Amino acid sequence: MAAVTYVSLARGPWTVLAPLIFAVCIWVFASEAGRMSRWLSVRPLLRLGHWSYSIYMTHMLVISLMLIAARKLGWMAGRRVDFGSVWANDLFALAMIGVIVALSAMTYRWVETPGRDWINGWLKRRDARRVKPVLAVEAS
Repeated sequence: MAAVTYVSLARGPWTVLAPLIFAVCIWVFASEAGRMSRWLSVRPLLRLGHWSYSIYMTHMLVISLMLIAARKLGWMAGRRVDFGSVWANDLFALAMIGVIVALSAMTYRWVETPGRDWINGWLKRRDARRVKPVLAVEAS
């Protein structure tokens, strides 16, 4: 919480220390031995961790498509989507997050995992071809 507070409140030259703060946080969490680490190791969060690269790769596509659709449907108020109600806007944002996570779960399952497995298999086959058999020398 201290790191989040610092990063959100730091201004001016103090922002230069943010990478150091994050490095300390990584060092603290690397041991995975505290209450926070136990809380973060629950199955849903671990699953999100598996999907994180897919989330990174798909989120901008979903957001861009949503903005295009919002312009066509007249949901835009200036440069943002606005339904005229804070609750409706928040529900829409949650729905977008849900779509991003669902799409990312699918791309992880059907694109990322098979791609990773194919590349790993290819690397193993390539390395197996490079290894030359060692002939045993018989001692007489």
